[in-house]
Amino acid sequence: MSDFDWNGCPVLLVGTGPAAPLEVARLIRAGARVSVAGTAEQLCARGDALARVARRLGVKADPARESVRTALEACTFVGAEAADFDADAAASGAAAVVCAADDAAETKRWRALSRRHGKPFSTLRSGRPGVALVGGGPGDPQLMTEAARQHLMRADVVLYDKLAPTAVLEQLCPGALLVNVGKDPGHHKMPQYLIERALVEFARAGACVVRFKGGDPFVFGRGAEERRTLQGEGIEVTVVSGISSSIAVPAAAGIPVTCRGINRSFTVISGHEVPAPDELEGLVKVGGTLVVLMGLAHLPELMAGLVKHGLDPELPAAVVEKGSTQRQRVFASAARSIARVVSDEGVSSPAIVVLGHVVELGDDLARLIERVSNERSEESEPLKSPLTRGPTAEPAAEIRDGGIPGRGIRDGRIQEEPGTASSTVKASEKVLVAPSDSLTGFVIAVTASRRAEDQAEAFERRGATVLKAPTMRIVPTENDETLHRASAQVIEDKPGVLLVTTGHGVRGWFEAAEAGGTRSQLCAALEGADILVRGAKARGAIKSLGLVEQGVASQDSTSSLVDLALSRGVADKHVVFQQHGAVDHAHVERLERAGARLTVVQPYRWEQPRDVAAVSQLMLAIIKEHVNAVTFTSAPAVEALFERAQKEGTMEPLLEALRHRALSVAVGHVTAEPLQRAGITPLIPDRPRMGSLVRALTTHLERQTVDLPHTPFGQVTLRGAHLLCGERRVELPSHLANITRVVMQAAGDLVTRQSIRREVPAAPSDHAIDMAISRIRKLTGEPKLILTVPKMGFRANVSL
Repeated sequence: MSDFDWNGCPVLLVGTGPAAPLEVARLIRAGARVSVAGTAEQLCARGDALARVARRLGVKADPARESVRTALEACTFVGAEAADFDADAAASGAAAVVCAADDAAETKRWRALSRRHGKPFSTLRSGRPGVALVGGGPGDPQLMTEAARQHLMRADVVLYDKLAPTAVLEQLCPGALLVNVGKDPGHHKMPQYLIERALVEFARAGACVVRFKGGDPFVFGRGAEERRTLQGEGIEVTVVSGISSSIAVPAAAGIPVTCRGINRSFTVISGHEVPAPDELEGLVKVGGTLVVLMGLAHLPELMAGLVKHGLDPELPAAVVEKGSTQRQRVFASAARSIARVVSDEGVSSPAIVVLGHVVELGDDLARLIERVSNERSEESEPLKSPLTRGPTAEPAAEIRDGGIPGRGIRDGRIQEEPGTASSTVKASEKVLVAPSDSLTGFVIAVTASRRAEDQAEAFERRGATVLKAPTMRIVPTENDETLHRASAQVIEDKPGVLLVTTGHGVRGWFEAAEAGGTRSQLCAALEGADILVRGAKARGAIKSLGLVEQGVASQDSTSSLVDLALSRGVADKHVVFQQHGAVDHAHVERLERAGARLTVVQPYRWEQPRDVAAVSQLMLAIIKEHVNAVTFTSAPAVEALFERAQKEGTMEPLLEALRHRALSVAVGHVTAEPLQRAGITPLIPDRPRMGSLVRALTTHLERQTVDLPHTPFGQVTLRGAHLLCGERRVELPSHLANITRVVMQAAGDLVTRQSIRREVPAAPSDHAIDMAISRIRKLTGEPKLILTVPKMGFRANVSL
């Protein structure tokens, strides 16, 4: 039933086998209306049992993800064991039946019922108990194998590494127990013996376990050790190979590890330790390409040893940081100075070093090696440790002529421009965040398309749970005939005025011109134009292209940019108007009314996201009060969310939630406008930058933390949905957390049921509130944390 259209379809799920929670989450995500022949407790029983195994091992695990909790709340549960349950009627009323029963007889019964009523029927196969050692490839989820995805989809437990493409876990296995066993240099979350013990214990509990690694599990991944341990315990082991980063990461930077006529071999080594002298000598004698994994910490000593044993110090070298991901950066130089380049540029793991003439096959890399070598030729001791630096050369001007489309070389590094397949964020724009737990317990929704991963990582490193659902996507138009015609018109009729609205857009325009072989003509045509820009990013993009702006809008808005152009006069002038994702017809008309001869250039456009169901799930989470804050980085992203809500008939509850419960955060005043028109008061940072947005929201949410320092149980702290009561930490469901917050904020004063209903719409009646308070007491294990005031309400148990 893989091609079945689930959207709006009433589905009956029968049986509560291991695969059931995951299938419920998938069906809800696909838009189905799901009825479950069972109870929520039955559905979650297996996951709860595995969580108990994790607690016994002392392993910190993340149980069912937010998507599963949201999915379960969206289901209708019908008690299959109840006396009045009519299986025949249930099958008749569904459009399709999905069976997750472990019992063969039960499966046979439901198959017969489905056939009798002519309903599509499918069964779910749970993963077999055992362990799969799964390689996730170099980092880009699209480079994972289909076998890896299938194993993750059947997993009950996933033990994942730092370098595995973990972004896929929420999508592929939202019902699995997730255990982070990632390792940093000098710091291991779990020692190897405990990882192996956990694999054994989870498998013995009957779980289908996936050990999820980056690259290939048998290439410096300790997969062989784990397989030997598991086989010694009599546990079935499957090995799923992955694309090794030793090949894929250099390829992502345009570097082949072999090339006919240059080399016939390549060697891969681990850089965790510096090889012995005889090994270094052997590596030099073998020749070919040398690829070093995990070698940053010892790179100065490694390079010094290789040169000492005969390596040509002028041999081309490159380091690829975070290869195949959106944050990839590439640095290159001669071998004798690559360690210094790594230190000066602040390269961090994961990074791969490549040594050999294959590095200079690309024109950009060859020029960069020559330039960096010249810049550093006077450094007397280039191969000492990173803490001992010689004089640093002044950075040379950026080289942009020729080379690979979408790439530029700046200060000794190759940088992908935004919008290309391996877009890299400039160091000055990065959001650098030290890990902390300041946002633990808070749920933040990210609606951005560009740089969504960077924004999500910034919040996650502070402890937040992040829900990502781009409300639109940016589609480059470099192959669009309309864009090529506009460029040709600009070249033929040199403009008097160029209006630049976005740096991303103008760079995309020039990349398209470069791909079409007209970049130099386009630059020449614009040299005499009066170039006006909207803001700092647009100004920086123009400068990087070798052009000079003549004016900057007073405000970072298209309206202000057009005002500037009109004030300088556009009558009878050829005006080129670079637009963003959608043509702004109102401002086009303003310019045309003023007498401008207009050419509109649109280097990219906005379209609806690929995963519309994820946006629907996000809206449902906001409406159901599962989200503390929603971030927006463009006005069209806001409008796209509202348009989706209108289509699904959820506009009013969504606006109600955004006005009163979930905080909206807009990156700037332009982004805030559609929110404000809808009666929503957003948080706006002092500067329209992503880093400022992250800091402003973090500060705001930190202030929402509620502390009760004086209680019989010690200090009680509520941060988002996390309640810390003495030494006990509990994650509360969102509506229970909201009720707890209302009571705690009163700091021991009386809180009536009416005031709780007013603040927490999810508690519609006195009975619902009483039941919620009872659950809070049970979950926290402190029945006297919230005291009942007879016939009046509740109060926090504060020691006065």
